Amino acid sequence: MKNLFITAVCMFSLQLMAQNPSPDERMERVESLRIAYISQKLGLTVAESQKFWPVYNEMTGEMRSLRAQRKSDDTPSAMEQLEFEQKKIDIKKKYISSFQQIIGKERLDRLYGLEEEFRKKLMELRQERNKGAGFRPGGSNGPPAGRP
Repeated sequence: MKNLFITAVCMFSLQLMAQNPSPDERMERVESLRIAYISQKLGLTVAESQKFWPVYNEMTGEMRSLRAQRKSDDTPSAMEQLEFEQKKIDIKKKYISSFQQIIGKERLDRLYGLEEEFRKKLMELRQERNKGAGFRPGGSNGPPAGRP
Protein backbone atom coordinates (compact mmCIF):
# COMPACT_ATOMS: atom_id res chain seq x y z
CA MET A 1 0.00 0.00 0.00
CA LYS A 2 2.85 2.36 0.87
CA ASN A 3 4.54 1.70 -2.49
CA LEU A 4 1.27 2.37 -4.29
CA PHE A 5 0.99 5.74 -2.57
CA ILE A 6 4.60 6.68 -3.37
CA THR A 7 4.04 5.65 -6.99
CA ALA A 8 0.91 7.81 -7.17
CA VAL A 9 2.78 10.82 -5.75
CA CYS A 10 5.63 10.33 -8.24
CA MET A 11 3.20 10.05 -11.15
CA PHE A 12 1.39 13.16 -9.95
CA SER A 13 4.62 15.14 -9.72
CA LEU A 14 5.61 14.03 -13.24
CA GLN A 15 2.22 15.15 -14.49
CA LEU A 16 2.77 18.54 -12.87
CA MET A 17 6.13 18.88 -14.59
CA ALA A 18 4.70 17.96 -17.97
CA GLN A 19 1.88 20.48 -17.81
CA ASN A 20 1.57 24.10 -16.89
CA PRO A 21 -1.70 24.05 -14.93
CA SER A 22 -3.49 27.19 -13.84
CA PRO A 23 -3.14 28.24 -10.18
CA ASP A 24 -6.63 26.91 -9.44
CA GLU A 25 -5.84 23.56 -11.03
CA ARG A 26 -2.57 23.39 -9.13
CA MET A 27 -4.36 24.15 -5.87
CA GLU A 28 -6.97 21.45 -6.56
CA ARG A 29 -4.23 18.92 -7.26
CA VAL A 30 -2.38 19.80 -4.08
CA GLU A 31 -5.61 19.46 -2.10
CA SER A 32 -6.24 16.06 -3.68
CA LEU A 33 -2.75 14.97 -2.70
CA ARG A 34 -3.24 16.32 0.84
CA ILE A 35 -6.47 14.36 1.20
CA ALA A 36 -4.86 11.17 -0.08
CA TYR A 37 -1.76 11.61 2.08
CA ILE A 38 -3.55 12.38 5.34
CA SER A 39 -6.26 9.76 4.74
CA GLN A 40 -3.65 7.09 4.06
CA LYS A 41 -1.36 8.05 6.95
CA LEU A 42 -4.26 8.20 9.43
CA GLY A 43 -5.82 5.04 8.01
CA LEU A 44 -9.23 6.69 7.65
CA THR A 45 -12.14 4.45 6.76
CA VAL A 46 -14.73 5.65 4.25
CA ALA A 47 -17.14 6.45 7.10
CA GLU A 48 -14.46 8.37 9.01
CA SER A 49 -13.45 10.27 5.87
CA GLN A 50 -17.03 11.37 5.29
CA LYS A 51 -17.08 12.90 8.77
CA PHE A 52 -13.46 14.04 9.00
CA TRP A 53 -12.97 16.01 5.77
CA PRO A 54 -15.88 18.46 6.16
CA VAL A 55 -14.58 19.38 9.64
CA TYR A 56 -10.99 19.59 8.41
CA ASN A 57 -12.03 21.76 5.45
CA GLU A 58 -13.92 24.09 7.77
CA MET A 59 -10.84 24.47 9.96
CA THR A 60 -8.52 25.08 7.00
CA GLY A 61 -11.01 27.62 5.64
CA GLU A 62 -10.72 29.57 8.88
CA MET A 63 -6.92 29.34 8.67
CA ARG A 64 -6.96 30.66 5.09
CA SER A 65 -9.17 33.58 6.13
CA LEU A 66 -6.78 34.37 8.95
CA ARG A 67 -3.78 34.30 6.59
CA ALA A 68 -5.62 36.49 4.07
CA GLN A 69 -6.25 39.09 6.79
CA ARG A 70 -2.58 39.01 7.72
CA LYS A 71 -1.42 39.54 4.13
CA SER A 72 -3.07 42.94 4.18
CA ASP A 73 -0.65 44.03 6.93
CA ASP A 74 2.60 45.40 5.54
CA THR A 75 5.07 44.49 8.25
CA PRO A 76 3.47 43.13 11.40
CA SER A 77 4.94 44.08 14.74
CA ALA A 78 6.24 41.44 17.12
CA MET A 79 2.98 41.64 19.09
CA GLU A 80 0.91 41.26 15.90
CA GLN A 81 2.95 38.21 14.93
CA LEU A 82 2.33 36.63 18.34
CA GLU A 83 -1.38 37.44 18.12
CA PHE A 84 -1.50 35.79 14.69
CA GLU A 85 0.15 32.64 16.04
CA GLN A 86 -2.27 32.61 18.98
CA LYS A 87 -5.24 32.88 16.62
CA LYS A 88 -3.93 29.88 14.67
CA ILE A 89 -3.66 27.91 17.91
CA ASP A 90 -7.16 28.98 18.95
CA ILE A 91 -8.60 27.76 15.65
CA LYS A 92 -6.90 24.38 16.03
CA LYS A 93 -8.10 24.08 19.65
CA LYS A 94 -11.64 24.83 18.54
CA TYR A 95 -11.69 21.66 16.40
CA ILE A 96 -9.91 19.24 18.75
CA SER A 97 -13.04 17.74 20.28
CA SER A 98 -14.68 17.27 16.86
CA PHE A 99 -11.60 15.54 15.47
CA GLN A 100 -11.20 13.40 18.58
CA GLN A 101 -14.80 12.17 18.28
CA ILE A 102 -14.19 11.20 14.66
CA ILE A 103 -10.66 9.75 14.65
CA GLY A 104 -9.75 9.25 18.32
CA LYS A 105 -6.95 10.70 20.40
CA GLU A 106 -4.01 8.73 18.95
CA ARG A 107 -4.68 9.69 15.35
CA LEU A 108 -5.52 13.26 16.37
CA ASP A 109 -2.11 13.47 18.03
CA ARG A 110 -0.54 12.62 14.64
CA LEU A 111 -2.72 14.92 12.53
CA TYR A 112 -0.85 18.22 12.87
CA GLY A 113 2.51 16.50 12.42
CA LEU A 114 1.21 14.92 9.21
CA GLU A 115 0.23 18.34 7.91
CA GLU A 116 3.78 19.59 8.41
CA GLU A 117 5.20 16.38 6.92
CA PHE A 118 3.01 16.87 3.84
CA ARG A 119 4.14 20.50 3.45
CA LYS A 120 7.78 19.41 3.60
CA LYS A 121 7.27 16.69 0.99
CA LEU A 122 5.44 19.15 -1.24
CA MET A 123 8.28 21.66 -0.92
CA GLU A 124 10.80 18.93 -1.81
CA LEU A 125 8.79 18.04 -4.92
CA ARG A 126 8.62 21.70 -5.94
CA GLN A 127 12.35 22.16 -5.40
CA GLU A 128 13.09 19.08 -7.49
CA ARG A 129 10.78 20.28 -10.24
CA ASN A 130 12.32 23.76 -10.21
CA LYS A 131 15.84 22.32 -10.15
CA GLY A 132 15.08 20.14 -13.15
CA ALA A 133 13.57 23.08 -15.01
CA GLY A 134 16.63 25.26 -14.47
CA PHE A 135 14.83 27.56 -12.05
CA ARG A 136 17.01 30.27 -10.61
CA PRO A 137 15.53 32.17 -7.65
CA GLY A 138 15.64 35.89 -8.22
CA GLY A 139 16.48 35.49 -11.90
CA SER A 140 14.70 34.73 -15.12
CA ASN A 141 13.89 31.21 -16.16
CA GLY A 142 15.70 31.70 -19.45
CA PRO A 143 18.97 30.01 -20.39
CA PRO A 144 21.69 29.99 -17.73
CA ALA A 145 24.22 32.81 -17.75
CA GLY A 146 26.83 32.46 -20.47
CA ARG A 147 24.49 30.57 -22.80
CA PRO A 148 22.68 32.10 -25.78
